[in-house]
Amino acid sequence: FLSKFCKINSFRFSTLPLADITFWNPKLLVFFSVAFPTQKQNILLSIFFVSSNLTALALVKIIPLKFKSLGHQVSHLPLLIIEKIEYEQINFSDYKAIIFTSANAVKFLDLKSINKSLLCFCVGDATEKKARSVGFQNVIAAGGNVENLKELILQNFDKKKGNLIYVSGKTISFNLDQQLEIEGYKIKRIINYSANDNNNFNERFVDELKVKMPNIVYVYSQNSA
Repeated sequence: FLSKFCKINSFRFSTLPLADITFWNPKLLVFFSVAFPTQKQNILLSIFFVSSNLTALALVKIIPLKFKSLGHQVSHLPLLIIEKIEYEQINFSDYKAIIFTSANAVKFLDLKSINKSLLCFCVGDATEKKARSVGFQNVIAAGGNVENLKELILQNFDKKKGNLIYVSGKTISFNLDQQLEIEGYKIKRIINYSANDNNNFNERFVDELKVKMPNIVYVYSQNSA
């Protein structure tokens, strides 16, 4: 989505790995995944809900503060809007474990009828923290990677024990449910939120961006790119 934003506003952009960068043109937007430059630069920090193990709150507040402490100028442009999706009524007693691949999946789930002692698998620390905050007691977390989460489930849940329920957003980067079905698991996926384009940009922000182009743009999600 950021590439579309750049094209609409006549910005040039490129994607380059951090290890290959020795210099950059200030008029060229360069996308990195994560790093803390020590040189003072004007940075556009482009952030949305996370595919890493950081929460959106941490991305919006903690990381910019880190950059500012190093003397950088930091701007923030939200690219996605997270919206709840209504889903069918679920009898959670039919399932022996629940899987979350984001904190938003926990946030938008109706928790009233769920036994909080249900075994809970989470993709990373932020999702685990959110799950525990709403009362889940038996939580196992992977290291922020869905493929690692799959291996964690294979190691810690015997498919003979019963069914799995997988709660996620509409757009996913890894078909976890399909991969587990291949392994012989019975799993149901429910979608309870979506990440939609934010088209309501502050015109003043865009005008200021055109006048003073950033040296680096940090993108924290495949969807935002």
